[in-house]
Amino acid sequence: MHFFRSKAVRVAFFFFYFCLAVTPCFGLSEAGLSPSQIEDSTRADDLSATSPVSEDYSVDGLSAKASDGGSPLLGDRCSLGLTASGNSGSVRYKFVWEQGGWSRWGTIRQLGPEASCDWVPEVAGDVNILVDAVDSAGNVRTWRFPVRVDACRLSVSGGDTLEWSGGMKVNISAAAAPGAKIKFLWERGSWSKWGVIQAASESAACTWTPPSSGSYTLYADVTVGGLTSTSRLPVRISEDYSVDGLSAKASDGGSPLLGDRCSLGLTASGNSGSVRYKFVWEQGGWSRWGTIRQLGPEASCDWVPEVAGDVNILVDAVDSAGNVRTWRFPVRVERNLSNFTSIDLKSDSSNLCVGDTLSITPRITIRKNNQISYKYVWMRNNWAEWGVIDSGRGKSSIDWRVDKSGAVTVFVDVIDEANDQTMTSKTECSIGSEKWNYESLSSSATLVRPNESTEIDARCSGDTNYLQYKFVWNKNNWADWGVAQQGTSSHLQWDPKDAGDYELICDVSGSDGVVQTKRTIISCWDFSRITAISTDGNNSWGVRADLGTLAAEKSGQFQFKFVWAKSDWSKWGVLKEFSSVNDAYFNPSALGLQDGYYDLYCDVLLPDGTLQSKSTQIYYSPFGSSTVLGVSRIGLVTWLTSHQFDGYYLGTRYSGGFSYDSCLYPKGAPRWDGYTGMNCTGFVAHAYAAVGGDVNRIAQNNNHSPWAGGPGGGGYINAWRWYGYARDLGCKMYEFRTVQDMLNSGYAQKGDIIFFKTDGSIDCHIGFFWGDNPHDNEMWHQILPGNLIGPCFNNANKGEVRQSVVLIK
Repeated sequence: MHFFRSKAVRVAFFFFYFCLAVTPCFGLSEAGLSPSQIEDSTRADDLSATSPVSEDYSVDGLSAKASDGGSPLLGDRCSLGLTASGNSGSVRYKFVWEQGGWSRWGTIRQLGPEASCDWVPEVAGDVNILVDAVDSAGNVRTWRFPVRVDACRLSVSGGDTLEWSGGMKVNISAAAAPGAKIKFLWERGSWSKWGVIQAASESAACTWTPPSSGSYTLYADVTVGGLTSTSRLPVRISEDYSVDGLSAKASDGGSPLLGDRCSLGLTASGNSGSVRYKFVWEQGGWSRWGTIRQLGPEASCDWVPEVAGDVNILVDAVDSAGNVRTWRFPVRVERNLSNFTSIDLKSDSSNLCVGDTLSITPRITIRKNNQISYKYVWMRNNWAEWGVIDSGRGKSSIDWRVDKSGAVTVFVDVIDEANDQTMTSKTECSIGSEKWNYESLSSSATLVRPNESTEIDARCSGDTNYLQYKFVWNKNNWADWGVAQQGTSSHLQWDPKDAGDYELICDVSGSDGVVQTKRTIISCWDFSRITAISTDGNNSWGVRADLGTLAAEKSGQFQFKFVWAKSDWSKWGVLKEFSSVNDAYFNPSALGLQDGYYDLYCDVLLPDGTLQSKSTQIYYSPFGSSTVLGVSRIGLVTWLTSHQFDGYYLGTRYSGGFSYDSCLYPKGAPRWDGYTGMNCTGFVAHAYAAVGGDVNRIAQNNNHSPWAGGPGGGGYINAWRWYGYARDLGCKMYEFRTVQDMLNSGYAQKGDIIFFKTDGSIDCHIGFFWGDNPHDNEMWHQILPGNLIGPCFNNANKGEVRQSVVLIK
């Protein structure tokens, strides 16, 4: 601002501020900077003048030019020039600058008559130039002119909006004060990325290689005459493009095909030269998907579709700046096989019959014929009968020599092996049948030995060219059976492997599938052993030779002789001389014999005149019984023997549940839910009940246990109740100190119940004696872990401490 020392001038100064509130702003000048009139005053030396002299003038504008004629620059000598109008010849001017509300300011020139002056800006940015104009009377008026001072004037060749191209060069220039040092930089994304274009130097130009498209700010740090400031220039490098379409073609030029190499190609427009692409496929809302190709510059790639149907191809397009845009293109992937609508059947005969040739051709569309195979099948009676006519690769049509008649359905499977696709079609046809009759089924021999052949013939008459023969044998009412031969031969040479009665069946069927059946009996004999069976507790035995079939005995071709003897032949006798009757009776008591072992012999005179002899040994004991705890011994032993080798009991796991629901279920008779498990008494109870024993009566017994209150819970699966029931029933019972004492006694019989009696501090145990003679150390019992046949012992007390062995008959 201006400053005056005289009293009159100071009075005029204050009067100026008073008048400022009512003094209007002048209009804008058309040349230079527009003024803002901020101050006006009257004469400074005569405030009371009544007849002032007119001196009207106006400061209309300010021009500010750098040394190069452009806008003001930091540190550069700038020319300021006022434009005045009216009576301004006597006006003097003072120039002042300020910035930021007088936070920074300075005098450019003191009061003088010249309307221009030089100025070297010390700051950059928006600056106000204030001009005090003083007329001849000392009246002061002030004008304000806004001026923009740049550190430098930044410019880019081509303008501040450029089109991106890879490796592009951008020329940057900066107009600055002479001798200024300039540092060029760039930044993007609020300085998330930046770089130095050119280090500080007096060079006012540089070349920049942008890393990508995007919006940038260019900076020029200017240092001149100890002054420093920065100029900025926003620059946008655009990379506008669009992905407009996708082509997808299989190797044959058609639509994409499952498992076939398909070419994908994008159609792009705009500035797409630097764009990279990633290809992905998905189906069913991303339930299935896969990457076709990772990011790359090529707008095309190969794809082998893994699924058929509607598929979306998604393309991620990434521009030079890393911006990602995604396009979705729907594609239909077809299967190789399609339109299997019919099967052509052609024959030279107007009435198709067995023996005619039928051409079969599937009508199907196949895009690629690689690895295509065919399967031709006939079916009759809703798949009760069927067979494969032909199969293999390349068999797109076949000729069938028809060997089936009636209502026949022909199926054709066409299989694309490469893509695991199968299509099936069918057609019906009616085929006439042949005439034939099943006369007889005969054999060359009806009584043979093992491995001795017999010839069997099925005799048919009429047209037998299409007959099928199936020979089946069965033994013991289909307990054992097998297919001996199947095919077009009516003759069978068959040799049975084991003794027994066999039923030979031959089913004969024609082309229409109708079956006729005939049977014949073949008996196979073999003298393998003699049997001795006692029904009275080993007091007497029925004896016979086992030939494997009754047919041999009934043939009258065999003679039988029976003899008994002590093992050392110290005593012996003939039970029956040679006869065609195959049985004898041995009663040691009737013969006055003592207990002990006896050998029983049978001599058999065979049809060829040779003699064969076999024997068996029995043990006679007057201590035997025909029952076991009130049930038939032979019934109990027969039941157990029938399951000795079929896994009905053996291997059943041990159960410690001690309840009917958990301890009575062998493997051969599981609980309703499949559960199996037994304890030792549960096994005995199951077998005992199976032959008619009343286990409920046993469950009610509470006597003869080591405890005063009875044996406790468990009902009839508590072994102590079996011991108490046997005592109260009055059964034959023998008690021994050890297992060996029991075996030495000779009292034991197969099927006897063995009870290991303890003092109650050790678990008792129960099971069946299973020796073939009284001295065999064999027991059938349930222990941990499972049911077994083995030595006699209490699994809980193998040391036989405080224990006795009770034999219950």
